[in-house]
Amino acid sequence: MPPPPISVKKVDPGWNDPPTLNYTALNPPPKSRITNKRVAFPLSSNQSSSLSFGVNQTKCPPNIMLPPPTELIAGSYGNNEVSLEEVLLNVETVLKDVSDSDIVKSKLKVLEVMWKEDKLNNTIQKLVLDMSRYIAEGNMEKANEIQLKLITEELSLCESWLVAFKQMISLENTNK
Repeated sequence: MPPPPISVKKVDPGWNDPPTLNYTALNPPPKSRITNKRVAFPLSSNQSSSLSFGVNQTKCPPNIMLPPPTELIAGSYGNNEVSLEEVLLNVETVLKDVSDSDIVKSKLKVLEVMWKEDKLNNTIQKLVLDMSRYIAEGNMEKANEIQLKLITEELSLCESWLVAFKQMISLENTNK
């Protein structure tokens, strides 16, 4: 007995099956696709190019390295020890209301040690001094902005002691 004929089932195409293209002698495939064409880069530097974006490149200022601002060099906030003492005095006013003052004090001690050992750069010292001034003034919005800036930009140097400032800021915000 001969084997039964194999029946071919027509299957609906899947979502990633390529389309079936029926090319014949009357309907040949296209020679090139528009999407495959590339535009050559212009070899001549034409000033009236449409890609100038309105910027005149000949009048750009020269690339000059400027020195950093003087407040970052000389520490316009004064001596490091004086600045540290001001930070600690500013924080002391809020520290009386903190319930976990032992934890906050230990974090501030870490800040003090890092400050005295010059492990904090001038930018961080300036930001901490400004933040402590805002805390003492009761401007928690500005203090929180500086605290977030320190978290995002200087986390590796500040993560061990910045929690103390965060607790003080959040405590003052809840007391308002």
